Amino acid sequence: MRGGEELILTVTDVSFGGWGVGRAGNLVVFVRDVLPGETIRARLRVPSRRFARADLLEIVTPAPTRIPSACPLADGPPRRQTGCPVSAFCPGCAYQHAAYETEIALKLQQLRTLLERHGGWTAPNIHPPLASPVTLGYRNKITLHAQRDGRQVRLGYFMEDNRTVLDVPCCPLAAAPIQEALQALRKKPGFMEGLRDGLAVTFRHTDHDGALWWRGQAGPRAVWLSETTSLGLLAVPRDSFFQVNPKVGAFLLETFRAGLAETRPERVADLFCGAGVFALAAAQAGVLRVSGADTDGEAIRAAILNRERMGCAPVDFITASAAAAVRRLRATWPDRQTAVLVDPPRDGLGRNMIRLLSAWHPEWLFYVSCAADTLARDLVWLREGGYEPLHTRLLDMFPRTAHFESFTLLRHSAPRPDRFVGLPGRLGNKDVAKRKESA
Repeated sequence: MRGGEELILTVTDVSFGGWGVGRAGNLVVFVRDVLPGETIRARLRVPSRRFARADLLEIVTPAPTRIPSACPLADGPPRRQTGCPVSAFCPGCAYQHAAYETEIALKLQQLRTLLERHGGWTAPNIHPPLASPVTLGYRNKITLHAQRDGRQVRLGYFMEDNRTVLDVPCCPLAAAPIQEALQALRKKPGFMEGLRDGLAVTFRHTDHDGALWWRGQAGPRAVWLSETTSLGLLAVPRDSFFQVNPKVGAFLLETFRAGLAETRPERVADLFCGAGVFALAAAQAGVLRVSGADTDGEAIRAAILNRERMGCAPVDFITASAAAAVRRLRATWPDRQTAVLVDPPRDGLGRNMIRLLSAWHPEWLFYVSCAADTLARDLVWLREGGYEPLHTRLLDMFPRTAHFESFTLLRHSAPRPDRFVGLPGRLGNKDVAKRKESA
């Protein structure tokens, strides 16, 4: 088969990442914007020996759960945008065309498949998923990119080639005040013309502060935001990490509290603590000693302020990488009745960080993941280091996109003598990588 050839395919599955799966003889074909059971017409891109990607041309037989997309930029078949060398669609959304119940079912199956096939978890105990109460207008932060092409200026998201910017007049995933602020700015005389090539424009919303925006980095002098949480009003620097879906973020916090009630640790370390949400929740739950660490010094200063406002004296916050925090705590904290919470970026923990944790082997590990593929990879190494996963839960932090959050509880028993990852060697810097904003 050759690139450009048209095929009629039956979609059998949707893989992690949102690509539909079909077969043309022995060739596995991946297509966007389709659902299991659909018959489609697609045009092949250049195939390899075993698989190929294809562009959707027509839905011949639609699935009964197919719905109209809320955003025209998410629709197939692909369209062309003037001045853009690639198909003009937004790759951020993967399920605009699916009923939400179908989206949740697909994501749940993807999580199960990754844990079983790639994570070595033979019988994963997956709790019922926690769906988002809203599927649109949930994001409290978006970052758009400016690109100049002669006199034309585009402001939006990167397309599939990760180089070309798709002009985005409005993003329905963003909170309504952000959408209003974006549309007002685009109409403001001189705003679009004044954007330089490569500039990032960030929009952020909280119930307390309303919608704000800034060019480039907010900087340390920017006034901090106030986030309303079940812990109370928390200070969060503008550029620091905070969950983008506040309602599902609250579900995640409750899931962590349930994990604390199940494990009853005396000590909790939060290794990617940001402004201190999980660490402060542990102290509020009665944990005797709590430590939080993050490489974002501005977030740590906010965490200390939040601790003082809440009166959580047992919490110790430090500006440090996850690896440095583990080395520090391992010298003074015993492994028994100690729990560690990790919430790494999409790269996951990585082998070197897992070596450090396995050498210390705290009894409990709470793994918050925004990337199920790297979670599955890390579970293999964690099992080698003596950690057994007990249960996991999907939380749909990012409706309509290919991404979702999960919360996994692991307990240390004993390392596998034939496959133990061993004592830590020299660390890379993946454990201190800055979180990448989802979707």
